[in-house]
Amino acid sequence: MIGDHNQLPPTIDKKLLQKLESDSEEDLSFEDLEILKKSFFEELFEKVSDSNKSMLNEQFRMPERIGNLISKLFYDNKLNNGHIKDASDFLDQKTIIKWVDVDGKHNADGTSSYNDSEIDKIISLLETINEYLEKKKLNKSIGIITPYSAQKRRIRNKTKELNLSNISNLKIDTVDSFQGEEADIIIYSTVKTYGNISFLIDRKRLNVAISRTKENLFFVGKKEFFYNAKTKKDEVNLFKEIINH
Repeated sequence: MIGDHNQLPPTIDKKLLQKLESDSEEDLSFEDLEILKKSFFEELFEKVSDSNKSMLNEQFRMPERIGNLISKLFYDNKLNNGHIKDASDFLDQKTIIKWVDVDGKHNADGTSSYNDSEIDKIISLLETINEYLEKKKLNKSIGIITPYSAQKRRIRNKTKELNLSNISNLKIDTVDSFQGEEADIIIYSTVKTYGNISFLIDRKRLNVAISRTKENLFFVGKKEFFYNAKTKKDEVNLFKEIINH
């Protein structure tokens, strides 16, 4: 059997995802929480003896700086970079990981959330990227990932109006739908500006989100909020570690 229990388990039903987006575990049953925390593959992995399992410990998708971050946060520094990528055609050769600070406020949409200030910034970023690529005569694929379905819908609607001739493939989706995908550039829209971030710092969900990129990774969100966000006793603020990195 081959799998990665440090990424998301098999797709779960939409009603359960909607409850998750509300950032409250109070509505979830004990059975739901068990399914979310541990997949059947992970159960087997933990019970099988060490002599019957091994780790595929080289990655070839991400540039070194992102590979090192993923290894540190999710794989106990055991994940190695299979080769060092040539960054000469990257959008940004020096700043492989970049946080785009947005001072706005998120709003609720049913159980989901959206952030208009972030959407405006992402549209501006896409236009800037497209202009740069046109000057350099390059084409890049871009993935925009967000934890919230309401944000996904609004970004999709806004990008319909854009002429992005040098972006070869633009995919906008939630983290759960992006598993298994990849793009040259990933833009991660964090959305939240206050309250609970348990849904966002779920290790498996965040691992999937930031390991999709082949070149550059952008975080878009309120930097101060995520750096200082309060977490539960058993939670680590992974965003603080990312910003420090």
